[in-house]
Amino acid sequence: MDGPERRVQLAEVHTSPAWIGHKISRLQDETGVRVAFLTRLGEAVIPSSQTVLQEGDLVHVMMRTDEIAKVEEAFAEGPEEAGH
Repeated sequence: MDGPERRVQLAEVHTSPAWIGHKISRLQDETGVRVAFLTRLGEAVIPSSQTVLQEGDLVHVMMRTDEIAKVEEAFAEGPEEAGH
């Protein structure tokens, strides 16, 4: 069970400004990744599910290597609107 589908990586993922003001829990639910930590104002912050993304936050996530493109796209698009 050591194939490429089982590998994970830690990566900084650029987020759309549309994610600002949303909780980490929503980001994780919609993208399927685990937020490992944020860089906020130059300091590493381990977020809780209730942490809200702020302007300037750098998001560092753990994700499967075979899902990088999908995750980057979801972060770039922003949250799904209610009712979709």
